[in-house]
Amino acid sequence: MSNSRPGLKVSGLISSGKIFAKEGVKVSHAFDAPPSSPDSVTREEMPPRLSPNVADSGAPIQWELVTDELHYIGVDLVVDSPFQTEEDAKGRYDAESIDELAHTMAKTGQQEPIVVRWMNGRFELIAGHRRIRAARSMGWTEILARIVKLDDAAAEKGLMVHNEGRKENSDYAKAKLYARAKEKGYARTQDDLAHMFATKQSSVSKRLAMLTLPPPILKMLDAKPDLITMGTAKTIHELVEELPGEIDLVVKAVERIKEQDAPEKSVRGWVAQMVHARTKGQEKARTDNGKPKVITDPANRQLYTAKLEGRVITLRVSALELDPVEELAQMVEYFQSKANAKASTAAMDDE
Repeated sequence: MSNSRPGLKVSGLISSGKIFAKEGVKVSHAFDAPPSSPDSVTREEMPPRLSPNVADSGAPIQWELVTDELHYIGVDLVVDSPFQTEEDAKGRYDAESIDELAHTMAKTGQQEPIVVRWMNGRFELIAGHRRIRAARSMGWTEILARIVKLDDAAAEKGLMVHNEGRKENSDYAKAKLYARAKEKGYARTQDDLAHMFATKQSSVSKRLAMLTLPPPILKMLDAKPDLITMGTAKTIHELVEELPGEIDLVVKAVERIKEQDAPEKSVRGWVAQMVHARTKGQEKARTDNGKPKVITDPANRQLYTAKLEGRVITLRVSALELDPVEELAQMVEYFQSKANAKASTAAMDDE
């Protein structure tokens, strides 16, 4: 076997210096590039392999016999997991984030191997969907991988656990993963889920509760899974229970987070403020409606007094020179013409 290895090409954004490595990345020398960041790296500059694609004897490795070992494998032999859903992949593979990861890998090395299983002549991914894309973007021909032997159920569970553990994953996305795991029969109870995903049962419970939020809020979360945390979701559930008639107001409080970038912790305070303002306004309206309304002529002489009690309007004719019978007739005529106008408008709308 030749010791030469195809060079590793650095993507355009990286070589042009338009993006830079993230801070706080642990250094690994699996795929180190020299400090000068040339366009290619020779085999002699790379660290020694743990195991080649071809055994020392020159015979191809029988991958189906390999289990739980580290190897360099051909990038062109790696395929996505069939269990990786659109939901799992949502927002993770955009060109900018993949190029940023590629720059990090080129500068600090491949920090951890991808995880794959050998299926139908290909390496099927279990963990490392972003890393393999970054490797391809740089022209890498090989990548360090941990090869495991798993059946379909174990492979899907492994993928779920890996996705749940991503630090950027939201509570809502984790809740949907838990629900999927239960639906698939990989866990029956919340305790089972906590054990499977190595988390607290209380966290599982709070996240699953997010799936029972009011439909308008779920729609917002489907579009932006990190809109709120499980803590805010708990507050929303409490508000819905305390104020069953104010669900629309609770939804508006969440919309403020989405549209106005309002802090999550403001939900309860804003709803309480709106309810107080509305109650105060209603009380003022009731108080004002209970007071008699005086109707005067231009000379400020009192002609009528009107009062509202519930849905009853009482009109008192105050001026002695006015005939109450004639005033009533004019009132009836006015309200009749108003009723006729409404009926005419409704008929036009129906045409």
